Amino acid sequence: MDGAVPSELSGLTELKELYLQDNDLSGPVPVELGDLSSLTHLHLQNNDLTGGIPAELGDLAVLRELRLDSNDLTGQLAPELGKLTRATRLWVADNDLSGPIPAELGDMANLDWLNLGRNNFSGQIPAELGNLSRMRRLYIYENDLSGPIPGALGSLSRLTHIVAQANDLSGEIPEELGSLANLVWMGLHDNDLTGEIPAELGGLAKLQRLYLTNNELYGEVPEELGDLSALTNLLAEPQLPLGLETCADPAVGTEYGVQEKTASGAVAPKQAATGDCATGGAVPDAANNPGLVSDCEALLAAREALVGNTGNAELNWSADTPIREWDGIEEDSLEGAPPQVVRLYLNGLGLGGAIPSGLSGLTALKELYLHDNDLAGPIPPDLGNLSSLTHLHLQNNDLTGGIPAELGDLAVLRELRLDSNDLTGQLPRSWAS
Repeated sequence: MDGAVPSELSGLTELKELYLQDNDLSGPVPVELGDLSSLTHLHLQNNDLTGGIPAELGDLAVLRELRLDSNDLTGQLAPELGKLTRATRLWVADNDLSGPIPAELGDMANLDWLNLGRNNFSGQIPAELGNLSRMRRLYIYENDLSGPIPGALGSLSRLTHIVAQANDLSGEIPEELGSLANLVWMGLHDNDLTGEIPAELGGLAKLQRLYLTNNELYGEVPEELGDLSALTNLLAEPQLPLGLETCADPAVGTEYGVQEKTASGAVAPKQAATGDCATGGAVPDAANNPGLVSDCEALLAAREALVGNTGNAELNWSADTPIREWDGIEEDSLEGAPPQVVRLYLNGLGLGGAIPSGLSGLTALKELYLHDNDLAGPIPPDLGNLSSLTHLHLQNNDLTGGIPAELGDLAVLRELRLDSNDLTGQLPRSWAS
């Protein structure tokens, strides 16, 4: 689809979700979209949009996801976007945006994924980003950012990825980053950082990939890093202690800056789920939430199949972590019933396994988003048992085999996307009845 984004869409006063990604749309983002007061999802990525990002989008008070990445947008990021306090994801990577990163983004209290990579942002990293207590992934790579890395980022206790390579960052690596207990990926290479590598990084027990080359660091790699059993990829100029594996210069493979393969072929190990859903802390008041316990068990059983063996993806699902904090999970209480998982947002995570049939055990699931991954194998017919499903997005994977006739049993399904796969066979004849 080509042409422009029509400003007349603002007349759809009850519109909740607008998906126009992966087209050839051009022209500006209409300021009138800021009038869509019920909008929760706005996806305009992978088009040819130009001009600035309207400040009026900051008026979308209930917006949860804003994706404008992979366009030709210019200008500065409006401070008004900081008013999107319900938003969980803000992606504007792969544009020509410039100017400073607004400190007001630190007001986006629910933000868990911020992707500003591959733009022309300048100035310093705002210390206010340290206020984003729910942040898991911070991507600011390949910009013109300068100055020090704020020690305030060390307060982001849920952070799993900080990817800031290819900027002009200077100063020492803050020892406060050693407090990021959930960090699995730290990419600070190709900057102007100085000083020694902080020994405190040796406390990052989950750290799998640490990239520090092409800076002005000196001294030896701290011996404490040798105790990191999860660390499989270390790239640093100083002398390596025994027990650590080196690799060639990593090449970032996607716009998210997370799909990376090394010359050594090393991959990050899977994080094993431990404990039990009813007793491990995943489900509060488990005795009165049997549906959520069942959902927890189904997801843990599905986790390994989804992640696969690519080493490009991590899911923090664990019986020892509250399920409300799991990647891509949204739970809700339906008509006064105890809460259950109603949405899975697993798109664009580099998942390289298969779609497990066990997902059919999520009896209250309404929306399943697995698109833009590297999933392979067949579509499980058991997905046809998800009687509450309204959205099923499996596009842009490597799925094979036929389209199961059982998907025709999804009586309330509103959207089915299977495009850009390797599916074969005929459309099920039963769908015509």
